Amino acid sequence: MVKEVLSACYFGFLRFLLDLLVTVKSHLADTSQPLIAQDHEDLLQIARLAESFSNEKYRKGAAPFMDVLDQEGVNLWNSSILMRPDADSDPHRKISFAFIRLAAFRLIEAGMPSDGSSIEALIRVLQLANKAAACLAACEQTELAASVLITGAQLEEELQKADDPSGQYAKPKSGAIVSYYSSRMEAAWKEDNESVAVYMLEQAINDQNLQHLDAQEVELIASKVLDIGTSILRSATIDHQNQDGTIAAQRALVAVNWIQKALWLSERVGDKDTLGVNQLKVAILKSLARAYYHSSSTEPDNLAKSEATLEELTAISIANKSGDAGELQQLRWMKLSILKRRAATEQELIQVFKDIIDHLVFTESNVTEILQEIRLQSSSLVTSSKRFAVMTKFCLQVQDHHYREPDST
Repeated sequence: MVKEVLSACYFGFLRFLLDLLVTVKSHLADTSQPLIAQDHEDLLQIARLAESFSNEKYRKGAAPFMDVLDQEGVNLWNSSILMRPDADSDPHRKISFAFIRLAAFRLIEAGMPSDGSSIEALIRVLQLANKAAACLAACEQTELAASVLITGAQLEEELQKADDPSGQYAKPKSGAIVSYYSSRMEAAWKEDNESVAVYMLEQAINDQNLQHLDAQEVELIASKVLDIGTSILRSATIDHQNQDGTIAAQRALVAVNWIQKALWLSERVGDKDTLGVNQLKVAILKSLARAYYHSSSTEPDNLAKSEATLEELTAISIANKSGDAGELQQLRWMKLSILKRRAATEQELIQVFKDIIDHLVFTESNVTEILQEIRLQSSSLVTSSKRFAVMTKFCLQVQDHHYREPDST
């Protein structure tokens, strides 16, 4: 009798849920039209129903229904590809994509057996949880992302305990776990919980996990760590512009720690270097040089580290031809800032000014910038004979460029 009642309840639940799915999928099939607000509400309702079913303690007698839920979830997840947003997509499309993936994940979760899942299933569903949470976080649906990550924590715990004596699943298992912790790291950072973000990072990049990752997976986690570091650095720069130098230097020191972690991860690749990893290293070194510079008022030794990092970066950019003329010119300006802060010798300053002038693109703004910088120098530097030599060359180049301008009439 109890089984019959439960079966009837499950059937009614499934019928209602499938009716919602039919409506949503009919709208998804018409790719020329965006989803409407009611579709979003239906997707959230599907997710809520599926999640409540996952928590139902009488699921053991519902195996046939769970198979249907799993298949519907897989189909819905695959259909989300049609809604995948790009960098230029409007916020509505991003939310639609995130809600589709949330509903699909919850359906697949509901289809998992209650009496223990295989290690393959745990890896698969944990990866889906990571992706769904990332989509939700990207469109500021933080509460929904957090709820998915709570489920992810349960899956990760089960996966850690899963028996794999032969090590057959060591690589995909580590990949899923690292992806989970990096998602938790990003979520904690967006919630301004830096201590939790640091803890999640440490959990993600322990040796046990990293030894099984390939170069692309290491590149992905390193880029996420770099994003956090550069975000901190931007806030430090804003603080500095607001004349709050002490706070700026302290925040820059925090940025140094994150960016150093990103560099350490990129160097873990070793002989697996790829073009993507090499480009990432250049981006990391740029940010690290800036972070060292901005933190040097609190940590004086970091000024020398900034200069050394800049020299390394310049050498890499020239050797690999990975930097265009504009990027290399930015490095020369950065070097000038470092030399000025450490009260460099006259000869050092003249040399970097010469390098900047030699590679200057003669536009009004560039010429104005270099002239303003020259005026800020000490009178002894401006009046030195060597200085006059540099200035003479500069003036001649500007004059020559001016007379070579094509006639616009």
